[in-house]
Amino acid sequence: MAMPNELIYTSLPRGLIPGSQGFCLAAATQRIPSSLCDRVEKLNVYLVLSDFRDSENPPSFGHYRVMVGGVERCVISRVGVAGRSYTKRVKIVGHHWVLNDTDRAGAGPAWMLRQPGVVEADWTSEPMYRQPRNLPVGDRPPSQCDYWEQVSGDAGWAGVLADAFIDRPHQTTYIIVPRGTDSLRLIEEAIALLPHAMRWQVTFATHYSSTPAGTSCNWRVVSAGTDAVRTAQESPSATIIDLTASRQLDQTSQRIDFARTGQGILEAETLQTDLLATVELSRTPKTSTEDLRQRQTPLPSDFETYDVVSPIEPILQNANERKAPSTNTQVSLQRNVQKPVETELSATERMSSKSGISVLFWSIAILWPLAVLLAWSLLNKNSPTREREVDTTSKLEIDL
Repeated sequence: MAMPNELIYTSLPRGLIPGSQGFCLAAATQRIPSSLCDRVEKLNVYLVLSDFRDSENPPSFGHYRVMVGGVERCVISRVGVAGRSYTKRVKIVGHHWVLNDTDRAGAGPAWMLRQPGVVEADWTSEPMYRQPRNLPVGDRPPSQCDYWEQVSGDAGWAGVLADAFIDRPHQTTYIIVPRGTDSLRLIEEAIALLPHAMRWQVTFATHYSSTPAGTSCNWRVVSAGTDAVRTAQESPSATIIDLTASRQLDQTSQRIDFARTGQGILEAETLQTDLLATVELSRTPKTSTEDLRQRQTPLPSDFETYDVVSPIEPILQNANERKAPSTNTQVSLQRNVQKPVETELSATERMSSKSGISVLFWSIAILWPLAVLLAWSLLNKNSPTREREVDTTSKLEIDL
């Protein structure tokens, strides 16, 4: 069984990889691919708010989807300030987990990052390879979003965030929060409002500064008064939820009401095939999505129940796998049909050849006697004439 891969980066005079120093790889799972290290290293992006007070630098928890070797992987991360490095400058520590499908807890990525021992805030040991280990798994049912109400005055904003992702899965949303906010707790409560199948589709950063190329980040939490807020306000296509301006929502929906009261039915909802195809649009070839819509492959029977972990990728993968045999069957049927056609054509050609020989044989058999009879009749017809000619000649000679 494949285990998750762990990587820790920080500033060291000597890194784990021979010849490396400065900000480099400090610890990693044994036999980890080098391509994975290079890809995850780019996620160590952090915006330092204060060079002197670590308490003013909130950790950046994140969940990202990255492509490694042509395969998309989920990465959960914590990047933050941990005092001073050996160079007496601000020390950044980045702890990342690259997960397999079986490592994803049904509660979602934010819940996993909040579990004790999953990510470390500092690294003071020598560089080392670590033994693989399992991460905690568990579920988290949707509940009243108390922390959203505490921060913003209206818990319904959590429902607004969840609804926005369901309606527009690729939409970027900025959440402006007061400094000192536990942003990961906000994200955890909002993700819990989503169906289980969509919880691992949300990518986020709780202290957003920038996104590496080829990496998506749907929910971007930014602290009030930072340059990131100005960046959010200058993004024409982004949605902005400002929790620093406490105000009541003048709208309602199933999730908004549930976030406020914790009452209602969310687990009975089902996702349509079109929504699944929309969520996967940027991760699968367009032909696969169009093929999924055209064929209308039925979803697994257990998809409507959310009491087990059911990420959207395995569901789509199973749907595609269910379609694949039909395609192969169709191809094999076409091949099987072509072979008898070729056999029938060969038989027809052989029959045509035999028929030609038979016609030639019978033509010769019938025409040969007729030719003989015709020749014989001609000979018999010419014989009396000669006799008459002889008799006439003899008669003339006698008369003479």
